Amino acid sequence: MTLILVLSLFIWLFLYKNIQYQPELWWQFAWSWDTSRFLRGIIWGAIIIVFYSILQILKSRHETLSLPDNEDVAKLQDILEESQQASANLVYLKDKYIIQSDDAWAFIMFAIQWKNAIALWDPIWKSKNFTECIWKFRNFCKKNALRSCFYEVSKENISLYLDIGMYAIKIGEEAKVALDDFSLSWKSKQDLRSAQNKFSKLWYYFKYYNKQEVPAIIGTLKDISDEWLSHKNAKEKWFSLWKFDEEYISHFPVATICDESGEIKAFVNIWESAQKYEMSWDIMRYRSDTPNWIMELLFTECIVYAQKQWFKYFNFGMAPLSGVKKWEILSTWNKIAGFIYNYWEHFYNFKWLRKYKEKYSPEWESKYLVTENIMQVPVTLKNVTTLISGGIKWIIKK
Repeated sequence: MTLILVLSLFIWLFLYKNIQYQPELWWQFAWSWDTSRFLRGIIWGAIIIVFYSILQILKSRHETLSLPDNEDVAKLQDILEESQQASANLVYLKDKYIIQSDDAWAFIMFAIQWKNAIALWDPIWKSKNFTECIWKFRNFCKKNALRSCFYEVSKENISLYLDIGMYAIKIGEEAKVALDDFSLSWKSKQDLRSAQNKFSKLWYYFKYYNKQEVPAIIGTLKDISDEWLSHKNAKEKWFSLWKFDEEYISHFPVATICDESGEIKAFVNIWESAQKYEMSWDIMRYRSDTPNWIMELLFTECIVYAQKQWFKYFNFGMAPLSGVKKWEILSTWNKIAGFIYNYWEHFYNFKWLRKYKEKYSPEWESKYLVTENIMQVPVTLKNVTTLISGGIKWIIKK
């Protein structure tokens, strides 16, 4: 605004350089007195900018932020022990801010990126009524001059956000394998059976470590993780994705594939939800000298194990932009997302990721991005991408 005002002043000096300045110019009113009109406009513009700047400076910031510690996470145990969302265990990473509802029935994890407060998923709850938690998050954002948004919101909860005046767009679909109906004996699962047979001939086997056993192998897991990052020329992700942290990993069971000598070749840490509603995976790492598709074997064995433990679902996570149509009658966002999904395979294997998860015949659940207004969507998507990748420099480098 200040830049526009200064440029306007230079334009005035250029247009009316032949007119000698006189004090009377301020008070002359006529259709043809553009010089006077311009002078008064410049002054009023300067007054408005100064007044607006003072308001911004004096705007109250009532709440301070700090990342949660072990004591803060301990307060959430009652919710975690009753939540059916396995990914709620990401709170143990303690790298996101937390807002808890006043009734202690729900909490929200969020990060801040360029004045955007981005909440991860719906509120984690032990009671279905978490509307109060959403309002508390929005009020916090308003007091602190932040734009509120929610990433990976479930379809069944969209109405709660629409009722408070927010806007939703579909950003992908989450794959959940229904374990009651899953069987490797199906004809469509021949590839998975072949992988099992092939690796059993090489004397590879599946081993599940309970979380009490994980500290004894944590050093080996760290070596595999470091080797994987180096081999892939990758860096740890953040926000909605995993990163290796020894304290964090020790909170969960770990599923592994071992060779005939007992050496761990690949692993995933396992999330388990309350009431055995769903099992999911978080960190996936393997050694560079392992055979191709060893992770396919590991995921297959994890599904079989979850089925034996009477879990209802195995959650494979979201496939970005999957299921976003680009028909003419839909919004501009849907058309852009559909175009990216179909033609930007060079930058991200959207179709490959969907096809890989389709091997396990999952049920697909729509996921949404919820923002305060439609104009906020591009900036929010950019900020989410920056958060997950660990910085804009890494996005450009990759």
